[in-house]
Amino acid sequence: MGMTWGVGTVLGPIVGGLLADSKLTWRWAFYINLPIGGLIVPILIFLIPKADMMAGSSIRKRLQNVDWIGSILQASFFTLFLVAFTFGGNQFAWNSPVVISLFSGAGTTRHHPCF
Repeated sequence: MGMTWGVGTVLGPIVGGLLADSKLTWRWAFYINLPIGGLIVPILIFLIPKADMMAGSSIRKRLQNVDWIGSILQASFFTLFLVAFTFGGNQFAWNSPVVISLFSGAGTTRHHPCF
């Protein structure tokens, strides 16, 4: 998995840049990935073993083991952080109260033991 990530990180921008700079358009990157994905998905479905750590447990027991506070705080952090970066510099200045409030809100949700 690490090798695939590394090769994709190195070759992805190179191949994408070559496609974007040639007579082909950026859409060809998607056309190339479709057959590759079509070959890989069956391998992922049939050859990777299932890892069920709570085999035989009821749904109620599984839901009791979820860290609901941590999940809500993590979702809040990522939402506020991404909205701040999306609006900052585009709709609002980086030093505007809206962007500063979004970053501050993201910072306050970050203080949880699961992070």
